[in-house]
Amino acid sequence: MPPVFEDAVSLKLVFGFLFFATLSCYVAFLNPQEVDLHLTQSYSLQIPTVVLLLGTMAMGVAITALFNGLHEVRVLPARLSWSFRNHRQKTQRLRWEKLYAEAENALIGGDAKKALSLFQKVLSINPEHIPSLRHLGDSMRSEGKHDQAAAMHGKAIRLAPRNIQALYSLAEDYAAANQRGKEIEILQQIGDDNP
Repeated sequence: MPPVFEDAVSLKLVFGFLFFATLSCYVAFLNPQEVDLHLTQSYSLQIPTVVLLLGTMAMGVAITALFNGLHEVRVLPARLSWSFRNHRQKTQRLRWEKLYAEAENALIGGDAKKALSLFQKVLSINPEHIPSLRHLGDSMRSEGKHDQAAAMHGKAIRLAPRNIQALYSLAEDYAAANQRGKEIEILQQIGDDNP
């Protein structure tokens, strides 16, 4: 909850309590007599009106706090589960980002074999990582595996249909495989999406 919203809620509660406390004191001055509160048929208490009003307010606050506490206890497992999942996803994301950075460095450094191994590790953690799919497809094309390269780039395009780099890579796959019709179709799609 944003801090501004929390402050507004707490101020609303304080002003509400002050209003009811002032109202109770006002009623007590208008009605200074005591009220009979029957606990059983034979036993009753005489208490001032202001004490009765403030007591019922305090009882209402206590019951509300109890129900709020029970609600918090009930939703605690769901919150813990969400927090655990969120932490695990964040840890995995940091891991594949680090592996991807190492793979790019290896590729720039000329160690293509190490780079491909790292790109595959990234895909084992996050099978929908588009840059790794694109790099693996490019390496397969350079090895002459045009169908596998097109499959990798096709998967990247299914995940992100407007990814220009993946579309260009797929067009290059078709060009390398001498499939000019499909290459032209992809290039026209790029031109249509980005006039």
